[in-house]
Amino acid sequence: MLKRATDSQNKTFERLKVLFEQGQNIRFTLVGAAAGREYGLTRATKDLDIVVSPYPAAMAMLLNSEFQDSLEDPDRTGRTCTQIDMTTSVPVDFLTGGILINDGSFPLRRGVVIDPLPIPLPSGLGNVAPVTDVIGMKLSALLSGVRIMRLGADLGIRSMEKVNQDISDVRSLISACGLSRELPLGSPEVERIYEIIYDGADALGSI
Repeated sequence: MLKRATDSQNKTFERLKVLFEQGQNIRFTLVGAAAGREYGLTRATKDLDIVVSPYPAAMAMLLNSEFQDSLEDPDRTGRTCTQIDMTTSVPVDFLTGGILINDGSFPLRRGVVIDPLPIPLPSGLGNVAPVTDVIGMKLSALLSGVRIMRLGADLGIRSMEKVNQDISDVRSLISACGLSRELPLGSPEVERIYEIIYDGADALGSI
């Protein structure tokens, strides 16, 4: 049971536990802002971000359940999708654990962008990712999203609203968790941006 989720989000999370327990070796972990709330992030979140492995087996388990593809973000790539829990109306973003979303295989007009960090592998059956994973994911997505935007792409970019929200979320987590300036995040590049945010300096100007 999540400590700071809505009743509907908790019902969806528990339904996923029951569903995936029936599969063979399916693991899933809560990430994103909903995981951040478990560490003291105060802003409201409507959806749940879930890292799953193996992704194909998890999606197969969802086929005959009360989860349905979102019309706005269906499973086009076989690596990520949004499903709606038709019982609670909670959207769930599913991500493949262990992959780079931007891996350099999709060249842009003026170059390529490769994520600094892979999506973390799920570490349990319905657990919450460590705060270092939550922060690392946010900053990795921020770095890639801004770079894609600066290359003039119209897909895969991260809006400035989301970029600023990511920065605000990291600052809030630093405060709520009493984190130190030196935090192991798995990437020197991500750690550099984290330290800039920690210092209250201009993170965007440093990308």
